Amino acid sequence: MLIPFILARALSLYQDKEAVVSGEERFTYGQFAERTWRLGNLLAGEGVGEGECVAILHQNSHEFLEAYFATAYLGAILNLLNTRLSPKELAFILKDSGAKWLIASKRFGELVKDVQSAGVQVKKVLWTGKGESPHGSDSIDYEQALEQSQKAPLLQPDLSDETIAHLYYTSGTTGLPKGAMLSHKNVCTHAL
Repeated sequence: MLIPFILARALSLYQDKEAVVSGEERFTYGQFAERTWRLGNLLAGEGVGEGECVAILHQNSHEFLEAYFATAYLGAILNLLNTRLSPKELAFILKDSGAKWLIASKRFGELVKDVQSAGVQVKKVLWTGKGESPHGSDSIDYEQALEQSQKAPLLQPDLSDETIAHLYYTSGTTGLPKGAMLSHKNVCTHAL
């Protein structure tokens, strides 16, 4: 089973039912799917595809879920970053994973700035949340980008259920952190 199947099935059964409540934001399955497709189309248009790594530094939110499904539709690998790590630890993980994109909440703006000061360069930083986005040629506002992106449905990917979906880093208590890879099958089986 592939992660996109979960959303596709829910959408076919419950399109107009409420799916996500995130603070003041509320989305039906249909609205959530459209936002996911917009993010997926944005990333695909920027060259993100199968095997590419997209990192996310974010609290639990609808944007996190959108990234979760959008990267899965593309066959990309989502590198979920621990928001409590130091800039040095995050810099190591971003370098080691080879992440080209970072989706980050504006609340972690200073942390991202410190990580970038450590020499980590990602192609783009997609900033979520209210307020002004941190400046830089690599900065994009999440909501503005989604608004301008195509809402065309993403196609079910032609992937194996053994395709890597997520990359989690160990704590590195006895050495440097190591990336633990989870396949679509791992994630779906865990969810079941």
